[in-house]
Amino acid sequence: MTPSSLVPRRAAATLALALAALALLLAPARAQSCADINVRSHGAQGNGRSNDAPVFAAMNANGAIGIIYMPAGTYLISQSLILSLPVVAESGAVFSVAAGVTLSLQNQPEHPLTTFFTGSGSVRFLEGTTRVFPEWFGAAGNGRTDDSAAVRRAYAAIPASANAMLYLSKSYGLGSALSWKATTTIMSEPSARFVSVNGNRAGLTYQFGGAAFKNVLPHFDGFADYCFQLDGTDLGAFQLQTLNNCGDAIRFHVTPGSDARDTLDNTIWFDTINNARVAIAFRAEPGCIGATCVMQGNQIVGNTIAGGPTSGQVTGIGYYFSGTAAQVPAWDSNQFNLNMVTPPATAQDYAVVRATPLGNREVVKIWRIRKLPTNGRVFAGEHNIGQFNIGFITRIANGQLGLYGQINLCEIGGSLTPAQFSTVVPAVTRPNSLASFFGGLALVGNYFQMSVAPAADWSAGEVRVFYVYHQLATGYLFQIKCQSPLLASTKSPAIACVQAQDNTFGIGTTPVLYEIQLNMVNMSGATIKAGQAVPFTLTVGTMGQA
Repeated sequence: MTPSSLVPRRAAATLALALAALALLLAPARAQSCADINVRSHGAQGNGRSNDAPVFAAMNANGAIGIIYMPAGTYLISQSLILSLPVVAESGAVFSVAAGVTLSLQNQPEHPLTTFFTGSGSVRFLEGTTRVFPEWFGAAGNGRTDDSAAVRRAYAAIPASANAMLYLSKSYGLGSALSWKATTTIMSEPSARFVSVNGNRAGLTYQFGGAAFKNVLPHFDGFADYCFQLDGTDLGAFQLQTLNNCGDAIRFHVTPGSDARDTLDNTIWFDTINNARVAIAFRAEPGCIGATCVMQGNQIVGNTIAGGPTSGQVTGIGYYFSGTAAQVPAWDSNQFNLNMVTPPATAQDYAVVRATPLGNREVVKIWRIRKLPTNGRVFAGEHNIGQFNIGFITRIANGQLGLYGQINLCEIGGSLTPAQFSTVVPAVTRPNSLASFFGGLALVGNYFQMSVAPAADWSAGEVRVFYVYHQLATGYLFQIKCQSPLLASTKSPAIACVQAQDNTFGIGTTPVLYEIQLNMVNMSGATIKAGQAVPFTLTVGTMGQA
């Protein structure tokens, strides 16, 4: 055999060895059998009497095992245990955690939505977990059984430092109120619901401290005191669905004490509030004066507030405090943006926005308000330094606007009085003459085409007094402007307002509700004949200009 004939044979042998080594490297590890991962195969009894914790601990420490499988049975855990391996469990497989013992899970377990944990010990879902279900703690989720204890245990199983969320998908009866510290994220499916059972009057309260972002909460039904309450919560973000048949549907609450009790800078979105006594309530306990009780900077964005009880006082947005107007809480600078308010068809005492006794610096935008009941109004109580933007679907009657207070701006849209800006409304020449002004209707809106016609010849430079009536004139109306077109000959207005005042608390006059007194001067340079109508525009309650 020649040396040249050995070369191909050596190359082939080398290649064969290399391929064999590669095959060994790429060969899969031996697959684990069901017996390898089944806790019963490792000695767990699953009878609810024998301590199975050592079996789980040994499997968790075995590097050859990548998952723990639990067949049906009750597995007693009588010593604290941390499981880093994922657990997959059949329906009917239950951890029974003994008193004084903590079972900690570091990986997301898989189990049907049936009872997974029993016993009086603690369960903790740590960093690697993602979801916790009330059903795992015994919740029936049928809307009739009291699931409040199961929901509490599920919430308590998530430490503040963990990433898991409480996941709600069914209808949970609450026979007692829930109170959470807002350290855990809540995620609810559209079908999820908290329902009052056994006469429970209170729903869910978030207390004291910053809240996790963002909580998607379930529907609420039938809590006669409140459905959802913030009490000392700040910087929270809460997505609500529907809130039905509540006392207060959404409540902001504060009591005197430390800064930890303040309710600040929360954002709430909601879909619909149906038949609430008060849809959105701010309530301060006795002793709340100024900075001792702060509810500021909260923002509420909602689609619809609809209906309400037919008896008693019913309110869309309400501020409630038992003190005097001189000593109110610091509950200013809250903002409301609502799409639709549909008042109840009948009510003893209804208001869209109510203050008892006083509201400060509210920013309220309601795009559409449907027909008010006979005993209904938009505002009740005193509101100061507010900014309001209100739209009406139907025209309101005299007295149904009701904004009383100082330095308010109120933009009004929709169905107005008069209905068209092009309608020219004549001012009247005598005080206390609402009956003869525009068919006895006080104006509703911000911009108006007006005219004045003197009862007698009006000399150049002379001041005459005229009167108009507007529902914003309730004592403190300050933003009143009038302007006459410029004359081509003089480039000056024919008439001008030298003074405009709200006569409800008129200076040196008898108070007359809705009456605005306009002191106007003839600037035309000529006499305006008796009965001659002179046009002007009137702007009321806004910084804008017609």
